[in-house]
Amino acid sequence: TPPGAVAGGGVPGRGHILENTGSGWTRAAIEIPIAWRGVAGRDEVVYAVAESGVVGTLDGGAWSIVEQSVTTGNFHAAWTDEAAGLWGVGGDFQQVPLTANGFLTYYGTQRPDEVSP
Repeated sequence: TPPGAVAGGGVPGRGHILENTGSGWTRAAIEIPIAWRGVAGRDEVVYAVAESGVVGTLDGGAWSIVEQSVTTGNFHAAWTDEAAGLWGVGGDFQQVPLTANGFLTYYGTQRPDEVSP
């Protein structure tokens, strides 16, 4: 695993972000009682998405929570584009009966010109 690699995971209500500093995996210095579901990065910026609409970012070596009011839904995956903008996808995919209520969000400094299927 290359130095700088980041992973996230957990179960509802409990999860961790792990970082590989080159000498092994360690827990990231961000503690919040949620399950992290997706991690994506570009250049020096890394995002992690979680349940309850939580978004974390690693920028300049420190983790912080991104204040966003777009969704409180459960994220399931993340991707960063060439401008280091975050694309997050999620929904109510773990409820019975399945309702989906899926969503796609964007967080960044540039407005996307087009979203194609």
